[in-house]
Amino acid sequence: MSVRVPLAVASCDFRQSGARLRASLALSSEDQEQLFKSLTLQGVTGFVQLHTCNRLEWWVSAQDVDWATQMLHTAWRRRLTNGDDTVEPRIFRGASAAEHIFRVGIGLESLVQGEREIGGQVRRALQVAREATRSSPALNIVAGVAGRLAAKVRQGSSPNMNTPGMHTLVSEHLGRLLSANDTVIVAGMGVIGRRCAETLQERGFHVRRFNRTVDELGQYEALDRMTEVLPEVAALVLCSASPDPLIRVGMLEPEGGLHVVDLASPAQVDSALATALGDNYHGLDGFTSSPGVTLEAADEMRYEHLVKGAVKDYLERLAHHRFRGLAQSNQAQLEQVLDADLPELLDRYSEGLGPKERRSLENDLRRLFRRQAWSIRESLVALDQEEEPPPFRLPYPEDEQC
Repeated sequence: MSVRVPLAVASCDFRQSGARLRASLALSSEDQEQLFKSLTLQGVTGFVQLHTCNRLEWWVSAQDVDWATQMLHTAWRRRLTNGDDTVEPRIFRGASAAEHIFRVGIGLESLVQGEREIGGQVRRALQVAREATRSSPALNIVAGVAGRLAAKVRQGSSPNMNTPGMHTLVSEHLGRLLSANDTVIVAGMGVIGRRCAETLQERGFHVRRFNRTVDELGQYEALDRMTEVLPEVAALVLCSASPDPLIRVGMLEPEGGLHVVDLASPAQVDSALATALGDNYHGLDGFTSSPGVTLEAADEMRYEHLVKGAVKDYLERLAHHRFRGLAQSNQAQLEQVLDADLPELLDRYSEGLGPKERRSLENDLRRLFRRQAWSIRESLVALDQEEEPPPFRLPYPEDEQC
């Protein structure tokens, strides 16, 4: 089934730019709301921002996806703060946008292919949009299909499979730099922070976990006391989601030999201090220049097959939603004809027919009415494919603020 898909995506990931530039593109909640209000005047009905350590993406739903992508591109350029005019977003429209979102959601577009963390990040981004009333039926259907896709990926994987992720790269990297039994701090106990701490501990390091909120079991130490113990450790892994740098000039000695791994976006180490640390600073860009981790060929083929199935599932559900009212009315009318009108008509005009002939006539008429109802449904879908959406060409001057 081919249905017009009202989705557009503007994407920038680790293959296109550095982490600090991607962070400059990220919108705060207030900025997202302001941009969404501006875009709704141009026919946009939903907006989602996906911001992870390796990508920044804006997803929108709109009747005119070509016009919507122009609006996204204009807003994108205004967010760039470092004067870099060379970074352009990758643009996806229609069914290609849906396919891209599903590929992202199962890690096919990740530095570490097949990572599980990205699925949760996609789910949270869609949830944030719903809670902020920036979602739409087309994006809500994306959320449902993406969830089912993730479940199918898990079902086809070994239950004991050690799923790779950024924590894998961090563990291997520090394993080459440090000695066994060295102490490592992991700051920020979100999903990635917890995975990093677990993987480093399995590798033999002594791990101290710091978090803004201290847990009831006492596993986490208070984040505001972390700088006191930095002279005692060999490495610091930053996974915090703080909007401002946690580590600034003066908090540690650049010559002290401490290795600092910064997995956050925006970066958690002040840029001046990151420069002063030299080779002891390991930011996201350093990891993205590594070979990364790729899926085995068989797994990649299975993931690709599942994505194609997800796109088909999405198109069918989108068509069902778009024509739900008409389809329900058509179905109700069909049931009225088959269950009431047809028996009454036969009672009135089939006098003289034997039981066998009457059943044959009734079955033929039932098939005829069902075929007609199905033809109406198919015509609606075909109409959706052929009709161009009404264009949105409202004024959008270059100096208007998004």
